[in-house]
Amino acid sequence: MASAPWETQQFDLKGVDVLLETVARLPFLKLILLWRGLFFADLVERVEKRGISDRVEIINRRVKVDDYLRRAHATILLAKRSDIVKSYPHSLMESLVASKPVLVSNTIPMADFVRQNQCGLVLDKVHIGSPTAAIETLMKQYDDLARTARQIG
Repeated sequence: MASAPWETQQFDLKGVDVLLETVARLPFLKLILLWRGLFFADLVERVEKRGISDRVEIINRRVKVDDYLRRAHATILLAKRSDIVKSYPHSLMESLVASKPVLVSNTIPMADFVRQNQCGLVLDKVHIGSPTAAIETLMKQYDDLARTARQIG
């Protein structure tokens, strides 16, 4: 996940808390967060509170995104409102270029592209349970979604 919050309310609006809860519910899931430095202590506290420090990797510095995409299966970006992320977020575009499917909220304009091209999955709402269902679908359809992401990318 990229696109870290720049305001504390965005832990909710960008689905960070929902993602952390998803990791807590799915013991096989690991999450890499590319962070911006803002609210780092808040993030660490939220991760520790859920007891998932061993499965959440927080990268709080400038990095080559490619290095982390190689280690990931997909990229996720959630938003409860369309005005808090770009229409075509760089993190999602970079994921497709790296042949990785994307999970995206329906509120993000790029969701139409993802749906039409079947290069990932679109979540209708950001709430506890929606990423879980999407991740389970991603696992079942991974080969097809990754192949399409590779072609689109």
